[in-house]
Amino acid sequence: MIIIPVSEMFEKVNKALDEIRPHLAVDGGNIGLVEVTMIS
Repeated sequence: MIIIPVSEMFEKVNKALDEIRPHLAVDGGNIGLVEVTMIS
């Protein structure tokens, strides 16, 4: 199993969301990341 620090996972998810934000903004929408929880 690969263990990734929560801060790194938060950054990776936020970068992925950055890719879809422009498409949401066209319709006046947005998305934000509030929390990343890791369960083992």
